Amino acid sequence: MRNIEVRERFTAAYNELVYDAWTLSRNYGSPTYDDKVRERGKYGSCGQTLYVPRLGREVRHFCRRPACPSCSTFWGRALGRKLVSRYPNGTPSGDFRMITMIQCVTSDLDDAFGRFKSSRKALSNAVGYQCSRGLDRAGWRDFGLAGALEIDHFLADDFSEIGSQKQQQYRDLGYDPNTARGSQWVVTVHGVVHLGKLGEDTIRTSLRSVAPIIHFENLFGWQALDEAAESIVGYAGKVAIETSLIDGQSREWPMEALKEYLLAVKRNSHGRQGFRVLVNPKSDTSSKKKSAYSRVIKHSNGNDDDAMPVVIL
Repeated sequence: MRNIEVRERFTAAYNELVYDAWTLSRNYGSPTYDDKVRERGKYGSCGQTLYVPRLGREVRHFCRRPACPSCSTFWGRALGRKLVSRYPNGTPSGDFRMITMIQCVTSDLDDAFGRFKSSRKALSNAVGYQCSRGLDRAGWRDFGLAGALEIDHFLADDFSEIGSQKQQQYRDLGYDPNTARGSQWVVTVHGVVHLGKLGEDTIRTSLRSVAPIIHFENLFGWQALDEAAESIVGYAGKVAIETSLIDGQSREWPMEALKEYLLAVKRNSHGRQGFRVLVNPKSDTSSKKKSAYSRVIKHSNGNDDDAMPVVIL
């Protein structure tokens, strides 16, 4: 689905949330109604150049809403660049992989976000343990990962249409198609990882507490390392609101699922921050390294924005 189609679908969902809030309160000045209107306004004005009286000049507005395809791609690409910059120039592309970590299937969207947050802590603990007490401390001190959360959706009645590989993966995660009902949410992290001297099997085994299913793929050989990292994490941060089915078919999320997603994101995350994973190598001695509270990514217009969330080890 193209970005413009994603934006149109989410705009329609925001419109319904605004109408639902008004219907419940019958009051255009109610806090709930005002909040929904404000959220819709931020989303709708993303990418526009607006005049800011406080600054006395025009600035380009970035909404940083989790449902915004433009912001999600921008932040994903910035995160990929950030990881690569922590390694010396000339680091071989063969030391990096694309990584997919499938964590769980759940019918509760708040539980999905909770599982993701727990997995980030588990990732920090696992890598920290390997760096301090593991058998290959030097290898783990050079480990790095940048990625983004993707929430996939399917209806329990459509389980037979999502493809045999995914069916088996979801069963392996404990999903029972005989008892499942309604919306199902799949928690996955996509990203780029620096293996260094560590093998894929070593990382897969050590990070079992983070995700039961971990896949690796080689980077595209025709891309420079920084371009490949930007593309991978930028794509990882994509906003996908359709379910992939067998034979290359897809089905749009129902409107109720879109609304549920927007409301759950608002409860569980501030902007795009709650969707990000970043593990910097402990071997990094770059003078550019700063604390988690001072790191910022600058937009192309030179203005500082919110610090990216990080997992500091």
